[in-house]
Amino acid sequence: MATDYLFADRGLVHDVVEHLRMELRGALTSLSLDTIQSIPYDELSSGLILKFGLELPQLNLQGIRELPKGEVDIDVRHAHDRVILDRSRPHYVKGSLFRIAIPFTGSAILFKHNVSEYNQPILGSVENNRIVLSYQSLNPTEDEVRREFDSRLSRIQEMLKMVSGPVEEWNKEIVTEIRSYIQQRKENINRSQGISLGYPQEEEPNSDDRADELETLHNEYEYDVFLSHASEDKESIVRPLYEELTRRGIKVWFDEATLELGDSLRQKIDEGLRICRFGVVILSVSFFEKKWPQIELDALLARETASGDKAILPIWHNLGSDEILQYSPILASKLAADTSKGISSVSDQIEKVTSR
Repeated sequence: MATDYLFADRGLVHDVVEHLRMELRGALTSLSLDTIQSIPYDELSSGLILKFGLELPQLNLQGIRELPKGEVDIDVRHAHDRVILDRSRPHYVKGSLFRIAIPFTGSAILFKHNVSEYNQPILGSVENNRIVLSYQSLNPTEDEVRREFDSRLSRIQEMLKMVSGPVEEWNKEIVTEIRSYIQQRKENINRSQGISLGYPQEEEPNSDDRADELETLHNEYEYDVFLSHASEDKESIVRPLYEELTRRGIKVWFDEATLELGDSLRQKIDEGLRICRFGVVILSVSFFEKKWPQIELDALLARETASGDKAILPIWHNLGSDEILQYSPILASKLAADTSKGISSVSDQIEKVTSR
């Protein structure tokens, strides 16, 4: 069986940061003049921070689960207590395989690269927002297996502490780089606007023309909003919100109302994201624990950053600012609606954005 290691890929966390820095600068350079002038700084920066920032992984130790046990081939050619004539080739014996899965939130890439070339990689792998640790033995005991897993978990947590410094420093640098770049671009724009060549100025499109352009843009989408959520939140917030928004005449892509028997979930979600103006993202404990909602969020963020237009409408559900900050400092910086103020209040804010 293949052997996977954490903190083992070529290149260090420093190299990851430098790669993100180059990507960020490329994204900043590609921002259009209209985007810089028309989109508020907070909206523009929050999208870039969300895309290029790093979130220190947090292990959910209460969520550890034991995976099904199995058998595995163990090479015993180097075992001195066995009589093996030819030790130049593998000699396999059936042994026991134990596995545990540890859920986590944060940037999975930080489990790939080491902080220093002198630190030893840790046996384990990342699978769908979970760390999976495997242990194989010919004659295992419970204490032996527990000691091994506890030791690796302790080492993983130590490595994350070492990673926290570079991550925190990079997230601060992002804010500085974005602010500095946008400020410089705006100063250059203002400077050039003050230069007159003496020729007659072409008139700007009138308000009616802009309204026509806006209507054309809106007509490109079949739905106003896409509801991105965890299934656990359907009863408490998602379905009531869907019903209220629909009552107000807002076109909502909601999986329960849109998917039909036999549909491909992935294809339909891709289609839904493409044909909706905005993504209403219901942020909750369950949201951050699930794979699909975060994939949807990544897709919305990529569209928002590429186009320069707002695409994400975050909703906090049973989470406060401190908790959002713990899950994602980047999302915490984005202006959001809060379900604690009621469905009507949340719907008012969504309607205000979609009616523009």
